[in-house]
Amino acid sequence: MAQTTVRLSDSTRDALNHLARERGVSADRAVALAIQALRDEEWRRQAEREALEMAHDPADRATVAETLAFFGDE
Repeated sequence: MAQTTVRLSDSTRDALNHLARERGVSADRAVALAIQALRDEEWRRQAEREALEMAHDPADRATVAETLAFFGDE
């Protein structure tokens, strides 16, 4: 695995190491988990934006209602 140096403030480094120890993972794994959490958060935000856009479109609302009715029949 390739490695590189990332510059962090002392307080950020200490917080990262503390969180990693609490979770029983390496600092590298803690950073990877944080990156994934940020990606997941952005995915949720995008889904929310798209849902709000659909809510303003009568045709989209009808499609969603039909889909929910279909799944509700199972």
